[in-house]
Amino acid sequence: MTLTHAPSTAATIGRKAMNEAAPRVPDLVDASLATLSPNTARRIYEQIWCDIYQDPSLSLRDRALATIAADDSVGAGLDTSRCGIHHVFHRTEGASS
Repeated sequence: MTLTHAPSTAATIGRKAMNEAAPRVPDLVDASLATLSPNTARRIYEQIWCDIYQDPSLSLRDRALATIAADDSVGAGLDTSRCGIHHVFHRTEGASS
């Protein structure tokens, strides 16, 4: 991530989750937001991909749909939406967590 300080644990976890779901997309997010708004990238990782996507109280379907909606609302891009849709329809609930 392109931040002036060390990323939070939540941002690191969220970025890793996003990269596992959509390889190389975090690099695109970092590059596109590095100058404009690095805190937006941090929030995408912390709040969307760490807090929401990693929440075990939500079903995989609900996590994926919430992640897609949140990413789209902050303009994180079509690639993450495609990834989320893929997870909704191609992963089993037992494979989540």
